[in-house]
Amino acid sequence: MSNNRLKEIFERVDDERRGEIGFDEFFELINIITWDKEVDKLMFKCENDNENLLERYSSDMSIVTLQEFQAFLIEQQQEDENCAARIIKNFVQDSQRDVQEPYFYIEEFMKYLFSKENQLWDRRYDRVHQDMTKSFSQYWIASSHNT
Repeated sequence: MSNNRLKEIFERVDDERRGEIGFDEFFELINIITWDKEVDKLMFKCENDNENLLERYSSDMSIVTLQEFQAFLIEQQQEDENCAARIIKNFVQDSQRDVQEPYFYIEEFMKYLFSKENQLWDRRYDRVHQDMTKSFSQYWIASSHNT
C-alpha cells in the first residue's frame, strides 16, 4: 500500500482531525486495510443461485445478530441453535458486550468461520482408544493405491 493511500485511510478514521487516533480508530484502520468486503462477498457467493451467504446471515452487512447466527448454525452447520449465544460470548470475550443477545461484527463472524472454534474435527475422537504401545511394524495399516 502506498503512503498516500495509507494517509487517506488514516484521515478517514481520524474523525476529530487531530493527527492521532485512539484504539477504536486504530481497530477501524486495521480492518479497512486488511479486510476487503467485496472479496469476501465473492468468496461467499452460492454456486447454485445468486444469493450471497454473508448477506443471508447479516441483513446490514455490519453485524450478525444472535438470531442470524442461530439461523446460520441450523441451516449451514446443522448444529444446535441453543449454543449460539455461548459460542459468540466465548469467541468475542468482550466484557462490554456480555449482554443478553450477543452479536458478531461481520469481521468477527468471518474470523470465527476460519477459526479453531469452528473446526470440522469431532473432539470425541481426540482420545486414542487403541493400544498404541507396540512398534510401528506390528500394526496393520489399510490404505488404497492412491494414498
